[in-house]
Amino acid sequence: MFLTLYDETFSGQQLHSLVLEINTELVTVKDLITARVLAEIECFTQKMPAKPFVVPAEADALTETSLRTIDAEKQVYVALDAFEKNGFFILVDHVQVESLTEQVRVASDTKISFIKLTPLIGG
Repeated sequence: MFLTLYDETFSGQQLHSLVLEINTELVTVKDLITARVLAEIECFTQKMPAKPFVVPAEADALTETSLRTIDAEKQVYVALDAFEKNGFFILVDHVQVESLTEQVRVASDTKISFIKLTPLIGG
């Protein structure tokens, strides 16, 4: 099945979407984040226009020959760590998920929103 993941602002404005293929109807939050990061890396290495939610730290230094050398495992770790540290949160059908091990039932019409928090200036 295909799921659409949305990047949204805190007020609900949609900024970007990404379609993923998921082969099961029961998935953990960790698996959703991992699948998303891997799909973004695939888009990035294919030079497809994408607005990644998690930007590889080395993105500025990438050249034509190094595009295919992004450390996917490291980027997944960065995204999982950000979730655990409340750098962003995820809503599944408008309900916040709270743990990487939480399992959610998904269908092709499930709405999954990633909401990135922006730190306050000076804080």
